[in-house]
Amino acid sequence: MNGAMNGITECIPTMRNTMLEQKLYHHTHNVTGKKYLGQTTRDLTVYKGSSVDWLKHLDKYGNDYSTEILFESSNKERFKDVCKFFSEKFDVVNSTEYFNKVAEYGGSTGGEANPNHKTGKYTGRLDNPELYRELDRQKHADTWEDNKERTHPRMNFYYHKRMGNKKRAEYYWNIWYSMAPKKSKNRQAIWPTDTFEMWYYRQGNDLDFRHKYNKLRS
Repeated sequence: MNGAMNGITECIPTMRNTMLEQKLYHHTHNVTGKKYLGQTTRDLTVYKGSSVDWLKHLDKYGNDYSTEILFESSNKERFKDVCKFFSEKFDVVNSTEYFNKVAEYGGSTGGEANPNHKTGKYTGRLDNPELYRELDRQKHADTWEDNKERTHPRMNFYYHKRMGNKKRAEYYWNIWYSMAPKKSKNRQAIWPTDTFEMWYYRQGNDLDFRHKYNKLRS
């Protein structure tokens, strides 16, 4: 709505009740050929999927996968029909190529479409913000005991690095390195070939720091 006040045009934005477009996507790992059919409203250049097995597969074999958007729409009924069609076409539940535990039927990603639906734990979680927050708190509490011993040295390393205390930073980095699983190829995780100097001189969240460090030393 526009109005004039003392010769100045005032623009008052109006809220629109718009539906986010849902995307039906198809991931294929370029190394292993394993696949995952999923749906989301998120940015697929960032979002990898919610299947625990698929994410473990990426940790083990790397984030080298291709994504195809099979369909996108804000029409819920049409979207459900297309999800059902591709789930049956690819036989995602029975095929050993796919990580899907249940068929993709569109609708809420917190219900049967969620790969963890068989446990019942996450059913409807995206439809209920309070449930979502409670599950988040529960997950943090469940994992904190396992992660805190490794988290403290990491946080102390970054603190002393920021403060310029190289010796203290090295002390905590060595503890962090000894406790890290060193199995993931995630560039934010510690690799077996990493060194303290490599991490200490890393700039910000630079993901190419290993290559740059080795290039300087060669």
